[in-house]
Amino acid sequence: MDSNRFDELARAFGTGRSRRQVLKTLAGGLAGALAGAIGQGASAAPRCKPFGRRCRANGECCDSYCDPTT
Repeated sequence: MDSNRFDELARAFGTGRSRRQVLKTLAGGLAGALAGAIGQGASAAPRCKPFGRRCRANGECCDSYCDPTT
């Protein structure tokens, strides 16, 4: 990285932000992380069926093999 690009990068990070702007950014990030964590819990995959239970497709069984006779 040449000195001019480094100076531009340093100036970009060096620009002052008010405390209010920093707090808004942190609060937005926290809200986004919380929403993502809640969204992941709600979309959990259904549990597989144990051996010996009736199933219709291989994906339903824990061993990924559906025996239609059981």
